[in-house]
Amino acid sequence: MSSLLSTLQEAGMEAISAEIYLILLQEGESTVPEILPHTELSRASVYEALSELFANEYVAYRKEGRVAYYKPVHPNKLFGLVEQKKRETALLEGEMKQTIHTLTGM
Repeated sequence: MSSLLSTLQEAGMEAISAEIYLILLQEGESTVPEILPHTELSRASVYEALSELFANEYVAYRKEGRVAYYKPVHPNKLFGLVEQKKRETALLEGEMKQTIHTLTGM
């Protein structure tokens, strides 16, 4: 799992979020109390990671009464991480071209 974790992190996912996502992939739909035994993270960290994953549409959730169940979306959604990296790289490339242009004019 560590190579999967590092790949997700290199693609731009936060370490804790990547860990929670992989746990959900292995365990399937789970509640926070069901996730906690699979990690050394605090309850608050798990909730924060799940919020981030949900905001980025990497997990879905449903509620039954007071219990929230989280499940991962299809891994194809992770291509969004690559697309974001491409946009960031293109932006950096444009900024670097402008910087080089400015520096050569000095």
